[in-house]
Amino acid sequence: MSSTEMIKKSKSQYPVPTGPMDKGLGIYTPGYFEQSQRVAASLAASSLVPDSYRNKPENCLIALDMSQRLQANPMAIMQSLYIVHGRPAWASTFVAGAVNTCGRFEPVQYIMEGEGETRSCYCEATIKSTKEKVQGPKVTIAMAKAEGWFSKKGSKWQTMPELMLRYRAVTFFGRLYAPEVLLGMQTEDEVIDVQATVTEESNIIPAGIVGKEPEAEAEPPKPAKRRTRKPKTEPAPLEERPAPETTSPPDPEPEPEPEPEQPELVTSAEIPDRFEASKEAQQINAILIENGHRWADLDFFLKTEQDYDMDANGLPTPFIKAMIRDPKALLAGIDSLKSAGQ
Repeated sequence: MSSTEMIKKSKSQYPVPTGPMDKGLGIYTPGYFEQSQRVAASLAASSLVPDSYRNKPENCLIALDMSQRLQANPMAIMQSLYIVHGRPAWASTFVAGAVNTCGRFEPVQYIMEGEGETRSCYCEATIKSTKEKVQGPKVTIAMAKAEGWFSKKGSKWQTMPELMLRYRAVTFFGRLYAPEVLLGMQTEDEVIDVQATVTEESNIIPAGIVGKEPEAEAEPPKPAKRRTRKPKTEPAPLEERPAPETTSPPDPEPEPEPEPEQPELVTSAEIPDRFEASKEAQQINAILIENGHRWADLDFFLKTEQDYDMDANGLPTPFIKAMIRDPKALLAGIDSLKSAGQ
């Protein structure tokens, strides 16, 4: 359904919810989810939203969910979330603003030191609740050169090193002390910097043969061998020829024993018995296994991030259906929890 068709639908099909929004499910709470679809359709029809969201209400719905979780303006989310090399990434300015407005720290301070390749920056802030001063990892020009960020063609590290030092320092600080702000995603300049670069002509593979092994050089042809003819000999008389040897046919080889069949893997073994009959549960379990996660990770994510207990309340069907359509937000949230727990 296009965004225009969703806007034209009668308001009676999207009644105003009467109950409060569930803290765990957020916009996926029944009633609020339908309202969020209307808002997403209106945003997708606007010419002011970025191209990644224009005429794409499903992307706008994810932006609304993220804005609700981060308590940020939906337009600020859409203006600060980019798709770089096929991956979602934050703008560095958004990370700096989110860390300062998350309410956990006093305003972040940028500490600059050194000159030349030793020029460095790290972020420092005071935790409001404990008055403890914490410092983020230090970023240096030497580090940027060693990691290959500085030498990239068109790199901002060459033209704006002071600004890039601050951007990378606040990103490292946020990932270390406020991972819930980044939701497990990198910033735009990080995604650009970590892409592999080819510096030697011998490593360049022409277009159209990516993935093929380089062909070996043809060996020079070997000189042909001269054949020598054997002298002709007269055949021996019949009476002098040896009698042909008689041999019995070889014994038949024994047939190999069949190998025992290996049991098939059951991908739904981790799903609790009460959810086995749910098609949505089977689909979300397949997505989790494909991305290296387990059903227990989904249960932990819902209890920790969404404050929702499936043991007590059952399967959150609207939430599961939304995650099947676009599982990026769910997988990013699970990755963030795992990285925070390491």
